[in-house]
Amino acid sequence: MLKLNRFLFFRFCLMIVLVLNAASGFAAEKPNIIFIFADDLGYNHLSSYGAPKIKTPVLDQMAAEGIRFTNFYAAASVCTPSRYALLTGRYPHRAKDRAMLRWIEPYETGGMSDSEITVAEKLQELGYATAVIGKWHLGDSEKYFPMKHGFDYWWGLANNPYHQAYDKGVPMYENNTIAIQPADLARLTRSYTEKAIGFIEQSVAADKPFFLYLPHTYPHGPLHCSPEFCGTSAGGLIGDAIEEIDWSTGQILAKLKELRIDSNTLVIFTSDNGPSPRQSNGAYPLRNVKASVYEGGIRVPAIARWPGKIKGKRVESSPAIMLDWFPTFMTVAGGEMPTDRPHDGRDISAVLLGTGARADSQFYANYIDPWTDDVLLPVYEIMEHRSGVWKYVALNDGELYNLEADISETTNLKDAHPKIYSRLKNEYDFFTQSIANAPAPSDIDGDGMPDNWEVANGLDPTYTIDAYLDPDGNGKTAYEEYAGSAMPKWVTVSTPLIPVAPEYFERRRELQQEAMSTCSVKGCAGKSCFTKECYQRIMDRIKDFKP
Repeated sequence: MLKLNRFLFFRFCLMIVLVLNAASGFAAEKPNIIFIFADDLGYNHLSSYGAPKIKTPVLDQMAAEGIRFTNFYAAASVCTPSRYALLTGRYPHRAKDRAMLRWIEPYETGGMSDSEITVAEKLQELGYATAVIGKWHLGDSEKYFPMKHGFDYWWGLANNPYHQAYDKGVPMYENNTIAIQPADLARLTRSYTEKAIGFIEQSVAADKPFFLYLPHTYPHGPLHCSPEFCGTSAGGLIGDAIEEIDWSTGQILAKLKELRIDSNTLVIFTSDNGPSPRQSNGAYPLRNVKASVYEGGIRVPAIARWPGKIKGKRVESSPAIMLDWFPTFMTVAGGEMPTDRPHDGRDISAVLLGTGARADSQFYANYIDPWTDDVLLPVYEIMEHRSGVWKYVALNDGELYNLEADISETTNLKDAHPKIYSRLKNEYDFFTQSIANAPAPSDIDGDGMPDNWEVANGLDPTYTIDAYLDPDGNGKTAYEEYAGSAMPKWVTVSTPLIPVAPEYFERRRELQQEAMSTCSVKGCAGKSCFTKECYQRIMDRIKDFKP
């Protein structure tokens, strides 16, 4: 009888395990993860998102076989902070080095501290082979390179491909060593593709799950394409570059099928931020471009494909953000998030599988550059907050938009909905000011609530946003439940930036153009001509000009 009971108990336990496995939607075998990251690719730069002239059949098919997000956000509007957010799962304001709040130029110092814990490091701990193939842009010296941040292998550029910033031309790195200088920028995408496929093959041969991070250099300028693609797109040179990236993605997907690992590989394609000002039509119908916290700077295409796990032909309108990939990858790989520091993303594996929703819809983004004609000088701080369909922007004495009704952000509803405006601004003040407090003893996320209280009440002690949500639906935020007041004493009322006269920006552009004319280099056009001295000349020309 005892043996029978043991047998039945064993059968019961086995059944529970099988049920849980089925419910999770993930195989016991660790999935491979490929993250393809375009640079400056706008919301309207793929044909599946409405591009009229650029044809991306591979990515369109990838969307048809998986999920296409229509409300997906970068955590910042420019390169460096967006990459920091992706790899750490944290807003860039949590970084030790303020260089993470803006893009790093080739001649600058600073980079991502080795005290950060990246998704690559956590996947390494789980037995993954890890590689970054492409543009790093998180520090231009060896102490900041990928090998310090959990990557086994790197092939690519440290920064943007500006020839004039380097005495011997743009360097191509292999791990910590310059492999080629100058790099062949015309064949850059093809080179990345070949190295990516080689890494996949090596990982499979070694019988290891792999994480391939593929941050393409293009369509960031200066634009280049291989001879096979140049002049072939109706979308011009940028179309050539994007269509070559589409081809590259097809080569990688074909290799997965050839190696019979297609069904165990999660592939994601997205962009680090919106398009450059020269490609503003790539953001349509969104307002503005990169280096702006309006939608055109931060809402980006995002496609995920995982045969047998993610159902095809899904269009997902609920919002998500770049920060979410770290906790999502931990879930699918069987890992855990770091517990000694705050993080800012949510696990969206249930969204991918179609079994649930993101835990909340609260988002922030930083960085505004004067080229968008919104500010006088670069603003590195968090400048917007999305909550559900509503969005607060800390410009022009404060703005409020309903993104469901007004995707182009044409109508400021601040005066029409004062209660909603006040709620979002209070949440913005709470969150942005909590960053300075974290991590603190017994309060990792710096929200003013002790970690043990948060755990006891079902909250995440590393996730600040929990504090101003209403977890049990009783009309009180978690912080109100704990402290009896709506706000901690350390929260002060912020003042949105005041409007700037349009005439100022018109005159400033004239001065910039005059200064840029002195940067001319034979056979060179655009920002690739800029040297440090030239850039300083432009800044000197406009710094004393007042509106």
